[in-house]
Amino acid sequence: MNINQIQAMKGTGEKSAALVVWDAPTAHIAHECGADFLIVGDSV
Repeated sequence: MNINQIQAMKGTGEKSAALVVWDAPTAHIAHECGADFLIVGDSV
C-alpha cells in the first residue's frame, strides 16, 4: 500500500485496519489476517 492508495481510501470513505506489532511472528499473523497497515513498535 502506498500514499496514493491511502488517500484514495480516505477520499471514498473506505475503512482500513491498522495494528501495532512488536515482532515478526505477530506481524505475520496480522498480515495473514488482512491488516491494511502494520505499525512496528521497537522501543522498550
